[in-house]
Order: sequence, then C-alpha cells, then structure tokens
Amino acid sequence: MIRKITLFLFLLLGAVFFISCDEGEKPSSNSCIDGYDQEALFQNLSENVIIPSYSHLKDAVDQLKSSAESFVNNPQTSEFQKLKSNFLGAYSNFQGCSMFEFGPAKEAFLRNSLNNFPLNIEEVESKIGAGNYDFSSPDAYDKGFPALDYLLFGSAATEEEIIIRLTEDENTRNYLQRVVNDISERVDYVISAWTSGGYSEQFVANTGTAAGTSLSLIINSLNEHYELLKRDKIGIPSGTLTLGFPNPTKVEAYHSRVSTALATKALEASKRFFLGNSLQGQSGEGLDDLLDHVGATKDGVDLSQVIEQQYSRSIDALHSIDREPLSEMVESGDAVSEVYATISQQVVYLKTDMPSVLCVAITYVDNPSDSD
Repeated sequence: MIRKITLFLFLLLGAVFFISCDEGEKPSSNSCIDGYDQEALFQNLSENVIIPSYSHLKDAVDQLKSSAESFVNNPQTSEFQKLKSNFLGAYSNFQGCSMFEFGPAKEAFLRNSLNNFPLNIEEVESKIGAGNYDFSSPDAYDKGFPALDYLLFGSAATEEEIIIRLTEDENTRNYLQRVVNDISERVDYVISAWTSGGYSEQFVANTGTAAGTSLSLIINSLNEHYELLKRDKIGIPSGTLTLGFPNPTKVEAYHSRVSTALATKALEASKRFFLGNSLQGQSGEGLDDLLDHVGATKDGVDLSQVIEQQYSRSIDALHSIDREPLSEMVESGDAVSEVYATISQQVVYLKTDMPSVLCVAITYVDNPSDSD
C-alpha cells in the first residue's frame, strides 16, 4: 500500500512539474498585456499613421521625379528651383516614415537606400565618372537623398555652376535621374505592399509579444530609429561621441543646410507614432494606451506621460538651436551637446522601461554608443 501511494505521489508531482514547465515555455504568451485589443492598436497604426505617412512620401517623391524630368528636358533656373523645392519636400516627408523599418521597408532596404549619410562624395564622383549607376548595396553611402543633397546644392561653387554641370555633363545628369528613380521604385514597392499586397492585414493580425510579432516589430523599430536619430543626426556631428571633436560635415543634409528641421520632423514623427496620432493630429490607439492598460509607471508617474513629456522636451530642445544650420551650431559651443543629452534621456524609457513591462525583447543589434 505504501509503495502504491509513493508511486502515485511521484507521478502526480511529475505531472505538475511537466505542466508548469510547458506553460513557462510558451514564447508567445500575452501574460503582460492580457485583455488588451492588440488588433485595434495595429489597425489604427496601419490605417491612420503608417499608410498615410507612406502616401505623403509617395506623393512627394512623385513630384520630385516629375520635376527632375522637367529640369532635364528644360534646364532653366525656374525648373531647377522647383526641383530643389520638391527634393526638400520629399526629404522632409521621409522623416515621417523612417521608423517603419520592418516588413516591406526592410525588404526594400528603404532607410539605408534613401538616407545613408554622411555621403561618400569621392565614391559618388567616381561612379559619375565611370557612368556607374548601381545602387543595389544597402551599405553604400552614394545614393538616396544625401546624393541629391550634394548634386543639387554642393556639386559646384554656385547654383549657376551646378545648373551648368547638370546641363552639360551627361553622366552627372544621368546619376541624378537614376538616384531619383531608385528612390521612387523603392517607395512604390513599400506602399504597394502595405495597400494592395496584403501586408496591412498581416500586420494587424500578427498579435502576441514574441519576436516577429507586430508589437515586437514596432517597439524595436521605434527604438532603433530613435537611437539612430540621437547618434547620427545629433551625437556624431556635435562631437559628443568623438571625444569632443565636432564633425560639421557629418550632419544630415549638409549642403542644403536643413539638418535641424529634418531632425525635428523625425522626432515629431516618432512621438506621433508612439501616441498613435494621425498626421492631422487626431488621437488614436497607441503604445501610450497599451502602457496605461498595464498600469506602467516611472517614479510614481504614468510611464506613458513620462515618455510623452520627454518627447516634448526633446522637440523643444531642437527648436532652441534652429536659428543657424546645425553644421555651424556644432562648432559654436555646447548647445548641441545639451540637446543630445536631452534627447538621450528618452532612451531608458523607450528601450528599457517600456519593453520590460510589455514583455517584448529588444532584438536589433546595438551600436556601441547607443546607450550613451
């Protein structure tokens, strides 16, 4: 009898251990966000934030492509001014899409193809001389908006000389058009995949918290974009990450001198994405609502409020230095380093606090300076 009882208890304990282990190994458990309608969040982000942002970018790129063709066919100063204006519009609109680097954008290497900076001018000039218009490498720094920034604003000493070069040098003219076409093709691919290729439906239905789910994708993409903004747009140019030595030529949009405006647009877009707000400012389901659902706090304050307020402080900090081109500001004192410090305060909230309370792992590869 004792032997039978002992055997029964052993089997019972074994069954309990097996069940508990099995439950603990479910990778897609939503235990942190039980009861939250993830599909409503993804639906809002898809319909009111992501697709409209890509649509605005496509419209701007279409105008850029049209004005490039018009200038090539009629290389007059008036056409060149339209081309430059449309370039600036497209570059600005891209800032609103840069954090969506997953799904179709990742497949198209959209961010790396459209905005690898600082531009490798020597490589650009070498490719122009050789008539080489291959932009297939996502790791190259010879294409996208930075290449247009150089060709339209910095490839000669004066605007008149730039127009003459683009008019008389066939290879330079062809390079300009091929860069624009490459931008256009990649943007067309991405928005088509979202609107008619079925990715929006896939994105909305991809619930859970494991790596590869939509929640994981948006949190990782938001963080990676924020750290690229912090490091590449502000940190490296300011000298904060290079032993105090400023790097004015490494700013984004060095030749057109709109670096601070682009950084501000990118930060505003990041905030809008976090809040789930439409381009028109209409409130929608966002990550802030998910944080409120789980009751996340930081030092007794709602974490969603902490993050939103830090976004506002960072945007205000950028506005405080927009009186001069960033390439000049980095050499005139510590103001840009102070902006970098303000922007950096958000990293712990976005990258440590938010993922931990939502049970989402950070899966992208860190740059050594990302935690600075």
